[in-house]
Amino acid sequence: MSEQEHNLNITSDYYTADQTAAVSLQSSTFIQQLQAKVNLFEQLKSQFFNEMLDDHSFNGEASKKIEQWLSLRSLDELNHLESQAKQHFLYQGITFNVYGEEEGLERTIPFDLIPRVIEKSNGKK
Repeated sequence: MSEQEHNLNITSDYYTADQTAAVSLQSSTFIQQLQAKVNLFEQLKSQFFNEMLDDHSFNGEASKKIEQWLSLRSLDELNHLESQAKQHFLYQGITFNVYGEEEGLERTIPFDLIPRVIEKSNGKK
């Protein structure tokens, strides 16, 4: 093996080891992010009643889909989505005025980013 081939092998081995380390780092970062997101429901537990988490009779297919979607989101991501929604409401004029207050008059309509699901069977009651 020539010296040039030997140097190419060393460079190749180094590059491969470097790539493996980068992939390993990316993988562990992804796993940490995933674990942080999966713990969203743990972060939402509180002393107050939460119908999605605490009402065991409320386990329809629609709520399971929302729960799955939420399990892939972090609190920071949900806060960002809520902020975007409020900005969109302002842009579209989905607002109301509070007269008699000195602070900003125009406010966005209050809403929940997480919808309240009413199953069709429960809606008929």
